[in-house]
Amino acid sequence: MSIQLVEADADLLTEAQDFFEKKFDLREGNYQLLVAALTESNEVLDVRGCEFTLFESSIRSLQAMTDEYKWGTGIYLPAMDTTKVVWARVRSIADEQARQAYQGVKSA
Repeated sequence: MSIQLVEADADLLTEAQDFFEKKFDLREGNYQLLVAALTESNEVLDVRGCEFTLFESSIRSLQAMTDEYKWGTGIYLPAMDTTKVVWARVRSIADEQARQAYQGVKSA
């Protein structure tokens, strides 16, 4: 059984791509990802973090995913083109460094 895809309306496709372009704000560089576990009263239970680097090729791969919007991929359907993948080496941040980074973000 084969699935026949239907191409989206051109106006809807343009709207989705424009939305992506307005909201997409990743640049090549080093990033920190922090995950904080909070209580209902916003007390910090724990903070963990990691660092990763995004390269120009990764940014281009993410942007190229909008090419598949016309089929609903990335909007309604999961990604089908497995060649458009972003790889990043993730490095753990020491717990104390993660807590300090979180405090800096929280107070900003």
